[in-house]
Order: sequence, then structure tokens, then C-alpha cells
Amino acid sequence: MQLRTIAAKTQAKNLPFIVISIGICLVLFWIGLLKFTPTEAEGISAFIDHSPFIGWTHTLLGKQGASMFIGIIEWLTAIGIIVGNFKPKIGMIASIMAMLMFLVTTSFFITTPGTVATTDGVWGPTHPGEFLIKDVTLFGASMYLFTYFGQRA
Repeated sequence: MQLRTIAAKTQAKNLPFIVISIGICLVLFWIGLLKFTPTEAEGISAFIDHSPFIGWTHTLLGKQGASMFIGIIEWLTAIGIIVGNFKPKIGMIASIMAMLMFLVTTSFFITTPGTVATTDGVWGPTHPGEFLIKDVTLFGASMYLFTYFGQRA
């Protein structure tokens, strides 16, 4: 079978959409659940503290409250993506929420000290930066969902 045939059949069965939407929802539900734990709240604390976009949540809600707030937003986004299968406009809104979320977390590379360093002459992400790098891909996947739902709306 030719690669073009396989690609066409994959697209006809909507497999890219199915895999991307399940993957993003899995990430959002799982990471959202972790936001309710003290360990995760502590782990993301430095990112939140240095962010001009969400730094206010620590002041307003405290460390655990800010983490839980983010977890709730992640769950609502995942639920919106699921509902988008039946109501594409809601899927578009949820996809925008996901894009904004992943854009903010990607911005932590710039706002949080210690996310990038030079090791053995190579410039790259540190351990905290490696945690963030996945969000560039998740941003692109969210953009794909937005266009998919937009075509269906």
C-alpha cells in the first residue's frame, strides 16, 4: 500500500483528530488532578511567582488555591474539548483556552530564572525547562483542534 493511500485513509477516519484530542484531554485531566496536591502546588510555585500573566493568583488565592484554580481551568478545557465533538463552537472556545494555557506555560521559559542554561557548551533547557518544552507541541495540537472545530462549526 502506498504512503499516500495510508495517509488518506488515516485522514478519512479522523485519526489525527481522535489521537490529538484524546491526548490533550488525558494531559489536561491528569495534570489538572495533580494541581490539587501539595507537591504539585509547590512544584509550580516558582513558575507562577515569576509570571506576569498568572502571578496574581498566588496573592489572591494562596499557593494551593492558585494551583487548584489552574487545575479547574485545565479540567474545564478538557471537558470543552470533549463537548466540542457534539458542539463545535464549544470545542473552538476550549481550544482557545488550551492555546492560551500552553502559551502562558511556554512563556515561563522567559519569565522564570533557571529554565535555560549552558551545559558542556550547549545551550538548552534545564530540568524545569524540560518540563515546559512539551507545551510548545501542545500549543500546536490545540491550534489544530481549533481549526478542526472551526471547520465543523
